[in-house]
Amino acid sequence: SGYYYLGSAYAGVNRPQLARKAFLLALDMPDWTYSIGMNVADYFESRGDPNQAVEIYQRLFLKFPGEKAETAQKMAKALAKQKKYRETINIFTGLIEADPKTANPLAYYVGVSYYTLNDLVQAEAYFQKAINADFRDPDLYLKQGELSVRKGQWQAGLDLLNNGLKLGGIIYTPEASAYKYIGQAYAKLDDSKSAADNFRKALQAGNKETDVYLQFAANASLNRDFRGVLEMLEPGAAAAANVKNAEYQYYLGSAYDNLNMTRQAIQYYQKALEAGYTNAAMVRARINELQQNEEN
Repeated sequence: SGYYYLGSAYAGVNRPQLARKAFLLALDMPDWTYSIGMNVADYFESRGDPNQAVEIYQRLFLKFPGEKAETAQKMAKALAKQKKYRETINIFTGLIEADPKTANPLAYYVGVSYYTLNDLVQAEAYFQKAINADFRDPDLYLKQGELSVRKGQWQAGLDLLNNGLKLGGIIYTPEASAYKYIGQAYAKLDDSKSAADNFRKALQAGNKETDVYLQFAANASLNRDFRGVLEMLEPGAAAAANVKNAEYQYYLGSAYDNLNMTRQAIQYYQKALEAGYTNAAMVRARINELQQNEEN
């Protein structure tokens, strides 16, 4: 532990090379503790050296079996920051094989890595391993739900997603993708209001996918929430980023049209045509009709 305090002193006066050497020497001593190991790993992460941090997490995992869950979570996050999904799979699969009892929650992190790599078959298999190991975590239910929706299992996916949110509780903040897939499930189940509500949540949570804007607009329009369409599609960066998207511009034109704001409706209908809207004849006919109404 003396080397650990020496490393802390060097770190405090910004002597990173000496701090690094002292911290690593501390972990070679027989008396180092779990908290020392975690603090050293955190130091290397803060210094932009996640590879060294991951090595320390692996040592922690083997030396302190009672803290496996916390160590695994930290290691998985460090690897995910570097987008090292294959490495995550290799490390955690090896740990599972070495000690099958650790399948909870290691199998979940393997599943998430496969899911991120779009290998849905392996992802589902490892999610199921985590469930079989009695891993109860909102993220597991949410990822399983997303996977089910992607497979076209709308009600099963929706149930899993809602169970994940319920398990997370009031203070839990899911990823924006969870709301996107909830929205898609509701849309396929012909509940356009709930679909629009969840697509809105996805956008408010930071989702910037054009398709999510379009799915929100389609379902909000079915509920005649045209002001809602304008609130989400009109302002700022989103509208600028989608200025050449014909459907995006059409939904804006349609919203203004239904709100009897003729000048803006014509403007966005014309933008939709310029961007190559598929049903051009219908849009041109509507523009002509609006222009004639204005003249009269």
